[in-house]
Amino acid sequence: MYLAWIALSVGVLAILVVAYLAWSIDKESAGTPQISKIIGYPEEGANAFIKKLFRSILVEHLIEDNCSKAHVFLAGFNSFGRDLIDGCSEPAC
Repeated sequence: MYLAWIALSVGVLAILVVAYLAWSIDKESAGTPQISKIIGYPEEGANAFIKKLFRSILVEHLIEDNCSKAHVFLAGFNSFGRDLIDGCSEPAC
């Protein structure tokens, strides 16, 4: 029983240490304006990749199932590929 309390205590202590480290990193300055601009590039690239991925999946669904799966897929992603399903006869979700 004592081992369970020791394990629980160590786990709580680890969470507190991680929270402190995250807080101390978060309060630090991001750097110069040029560095702040450069920091945004990976996020911009990742968003472009995800958008392209969703469009590719949407086109696959449009071709495969004659629009039925595409409408379900678009229920949460209305901004991606809406122009691709304008020709479908089925109503959107």
